[in-house]
Amino acid sequence: MKNNRRAPILHSAELDRQSGKLRDAQCKIDEASVWVARSGSQELLCLLYLTRGRLLKTQQRNVNARGVLEDTVHIARNCKLALYHIDLMNELAEMAVERNQMTIARDFLLATLNGLLRSTHQPAQTESLPLEDYDIVGANHESCQYRLGSARAEDLLKSIGLRGSS
Repeated sequence: MKNNRRAPILHSAELDRQSGKLRDAQCKIDEASVWVARSGSQELLCLLYLTRGRLLKTQQRNVNARGVLEDTVHIARNCKLALYHIDLMNELAEMAVERNQMTIARDFLLATLNGLLRSTHQPAQTESLPLEDYDIVGANHESCQYRLGSARAEDLLKSIGLRGSS
């Protein structure tokens, strides 16, 4: 990641969010937003907005969170930032489950695991297609193999009854 010497502040904001220090997290996000905007880095922008979206979710500002996360999905997809795309899709799937929108959640999770097809921009039914068939790969594709993203998606699928429990 270019310009990453300041990225740890966003990781620190995420840790603050996870430990309930929401005001500290917000301050760090606000501070980071200035230099991220100046950096021109789409990767840092995705990290900033993913962190902001998660904070908004934690604050129960779900409409705002969904808007931030959905907008960031487009950045990640257009820039082929698969890991961010996977994390964002997992966040959106979790929100869809909370709204009892299981079909939408399933589609987000299939995109997380298998990627999106270039031809239809729909979730692939398998993760093992040739790379050129994808708009963006999923967590299980051999070129990605993002195990943490895959495990989270599988857990969500199990929680909504679309995968057997082990």
